[in-house]
Amino acid sequence: MFFIGYLPPYNRGFLHSFLASLTIDPILALFLTPFSLFLIKKTFNFSYSVKDFIIKLNFKDYILSVFSSFSHVLIDSLHHLYNPVFIPFTKKSFNRLLLFSDWVKASFIMQFIFGVLTMAILIYEFRKTRSFKAFIESTLIK
Repeated sequence: MFFIGYLPPYNRGFLHSFLASLTIDPILALFLTPFSLFLIKKTFNFSYSVKDFIIKLNFKDYILSVFSSFSHVLIDSLHHLYNPVFIPFTKKSFNRLLLFSDWVKASFIMQFIFGVLTMAILIYEFRKTRSFKAFIESTLIK
């Protein structure tokens, strides 16, 4: 949102706090996952049932979504200008985890690291599959 003109503090709020990462974020993730799977199914003409997937959601999925959202907030606090990680208790930015005390340099380094990791994972997964459709299915569904 920063790049489309929403400057801090308006581009980060409650959903980027530790409290939300333990409560609202996982619920949103579990609620929105079936919709994203439905879009993938329609886009790539897969034959799985989204209804079957919804029934399979369990406590393990909730724990994984808590871990994912909490780690997202933690990683974001390493490289953003404004870090409202303790909302609703305070709206002040918590910048003690900010790398090099320079959010621009920290953002570049973090985006480079995660960009390389993402590309490595995608290349690895693509080499394991035989077709583009199988690649999409293995990375986005299974």
